[in-house]
Amino acid sequence: MTTTFTTTQERTPVLVDLQLCDRCGVRARVRVVLAGAGELYLCGHHAGEFRDTLERAGATLEGVAL
Repeated sequence: MTTTFTTTQERTPVLVDLQLCDRCGVRARVRVVLAGAGELYLCGHHAGEFRDTLERAGATLEGVAL
C-alpha cells in the first residue's frame, strides 16, 4: 500500500505592490479598471488628477494592496 500526500493551497488574487504608474513610472497606488478596455495603474498624484474624468467614463478605481 502506497500513501500519497497532496497539498492544496488556496490563493486569493492580490494586486502586486510593485506595479508602476502608467503615466510617470513611480509606484502605483491605484488600479483603474476600464469597462471593456483593460486596466491602468496610477500613482496617487495622477489618480487624483484624472479621477473625475475616469469615473465619468465608467472606470472603477481600486487601491493597490501594499
